[in-house]
This record gives sequence, C-alpha cells and structure tokens, in this order.
Amino acid sequence: MTDKEYEKQIKRLQKVTKKWLEAMGIGWFQVDMEYSRVVDSDSSSNAAVVNTQWQYRNAHITWYLPVIAEVNDDKLNNIVVHEFVHILINPLTIVDKSEDLDIQHEYATECIARAFIWVREAGQKDSKPKQINKKVIKHKEKKS
Repeated sequence: MTDKEYEKQIKRLQKVTKKWLEAMGIGWFQVDMEYSRVVDSDSSSNAAVVNTQWQYRNAHITWYLPVIAEVNDDKLNNIVVHEFVHILINPLTIVDKSEDLDIQHEYATECIARAFIWVREAGQKDSKPKQINKKVIKHKEKKS
C-alpha cells in the first residue's frame, strides 16, 4: 500500500468512525485506533480487530487498511458499526465464572441501552427527519 493510498483510507475511515462514534453514543469509551498497512496475520479477510478493557471503558481497534480499501462506503459503514457493537457487548465474551455473567450481562445491557438513548436524543434534536430511502413516493391529487 502506497503512502498516498494509506492516507486516503485513513481519512475515509476517520470520517465514518467519527460519524458512528457520535451516532451510537460511544463517547463514554476511550477508543484508540490503529491503522495497519498489512492484513491481519490470523485472517486476511478481517477488516478490524477490537480489544476492550470493558471495566475501564477502554477499547483499541486495529483497522486493516488493505481490506478497508476493497469495500464500498455502504459496506464500510456496516463494518464500523459491527466493530463498535463489539465494544458494547465485549463483557459477555469473557466470562470466566458463572457468577460473573450477571454483572457482565448487566454492564453490556447498560452500554447498549445508553447507545439507544443517545440515538433517540440525537434524533429529537434534528428538526427534520432524515430521508432513509431515496425513492420517495409522490402522491398526486386526483382531479375530477
């Protein structure tokens, strides 16, 4: 990957991650991002790997830019949201003892609840609803 392509993909990814960090209300986490010029050695199809210290609300995402460069913008949005959801549900993936499950389940549930509240409140601040489907059905008044 050339320096120019590397910088292009970082800018593209930063634009999308900024949008979704705000939209999903993940601002209460410290999210560090690392950008790799090479694919993941464990799986060349991985677009990213997320490591989370959920109890401290810290996350680290390594983005594999050669994979990112191959996807269109819609797919990139899906990938970013998917990786951010990993941050929210991470406590459920590392249960060592059954008594920890309830605490970690509650924490993950609270993270997701806060994200939904954030999205709802952000939507209420928007004076006009955003058009989701670009095809708009126009109703014409029938004149007799």
